[in-house]
Amino acid sequence: MKKLLLVCILPIVLLFGCTKDKKVNFFTVQQDIKLGEQLDAEIQSNTKEYPLLDRAKNPAVYSYLEAMRDDILSSNLIFHRSDFTWKVTVINKNVLNAFAAPGGKIYIYTGLLKNVKSSAELAGILAHEITHADRRHSTQQMTKNNMVNIALSVILGQDSTALKNMAKQMASGAAALAWSREYEYEADSMAVDFVYSIRSRKNYKCDALTDFFKRMDASSTATYTPEWLQTHPLDSKRIARVNGHFVKLGSPAGDLFTSEYSSFVAKLP
Repeated sequence: MKKLLLVCILPIVLLFGCTKDKKVNFFTVQQDIKLGEQLDAEIQSNTKEYPLLDRAKNPAVYSYLEAMRDDILSSNLIFHRSDFTWKVTVINKNVLNAFAAPGGKIYIYTGLLKNVKSSAELAGILAHEITHADRRHSTQQMTKNNMVNIALSVILGQDSTALKNMAKQMASGAAALAWSREYEYEADSMAVDFVYSIRSRKNYKCDALTDFFKRMDASSTATYTPEWLQTHPLDSKRIARVNGHFVKLGSPAGDLFTSEYSSFVAKLP
């Protein structure tokens, strides 16, 4: 019966085969939302693997991050601002990573927050992750990798093991390693565009993402590779592309907001 249900649903999915930017995606926007909700529920329930920073006890931390999220989402370049329930969750673990699940769910580790040096850097990182969700990269990749039936079984609540594995892969970067470089380049470029487009609201230095890239790249020559580089592999073209994109925008001036960021970091546990 389960197999029959999936076979019946698949033709319906195929009717919705393109995203707003004309990319092939066999999932609907509603299925992105449902998959993201399932993954979020798994992460929220698995406190051993994902020790979440309590919202009630850390209101200033979440208020800061949610204000930055809202600034970025005010960009008129966001496709799914109204479709998704955008949510930022902090994982209280000394891991240098952030990742996005479908449907607007963004996760940031305290280890990464403590290694960022300015609000402008974090705005670039957050905009990068928002791009992955907004441009629906996860389900695009599942479409390319013939994972439609597996993902649908998760959406329908038929495969709890697949759900746990999917959440773990997203957090650890195992899923992202198979991503096309195209997605990383797009997330980098759109991060610059998103931050640039909100300059009248908050004038972040819109290429500050490269400061973070360079620092993470330098760290990778030490004893370990930061998790963010495992989930978002860095190559020589990424920094050059961001710089080139920044120049095309006219190399606009902007602020790093380092003092503001220092005050925020002091509030972290």
